Amino acid sequence: MSTRTPILLATLFLGAAITPPRVRAEQPVTVSFAESFAGSDFAPPVVAIGLRSATPREPANAVDVVVLVDTSASQIGTQRERTSEALDGVLEKARASDRFRIAAVDVDCEPLSEGFAAAGSPATR
Repeated sequence: MSTRTPILLATLFLGAAITPPRVRAEQPVTVSFAESFAGSDFAPPVVAIGLRSATPREPANAVDVVVLVDTSASQIGTQRERTSEALDGVLEKARASDRFRIAAVDVDCEPLSEGFAAAGSPATR
């Protein structure tokens, strides 16, 4: 029997609007990061806010993470660089037991590897 937690979905759509998950009022949360991009002629303004539970909890079991990266034509220049930096940051902070599968999303979703692999593995990098 596997001890892995079901797949956790992480997205790096820095050019897309993201609706934060609903949190019950009695669950305190803290803001872990806030990023904004003023927009340009090719991209709308974007605000991304990371929320996490303020209640301490036990570490989760190992997880499999799917990372969807927006590779559409609107993701050029600074936006593409920031996406790459954000993905690098996620992979640097990953636990050794976590596994990742990255996919490029444009018109279709195209997996960039055969399956899940560790953050530092050649398949993920």
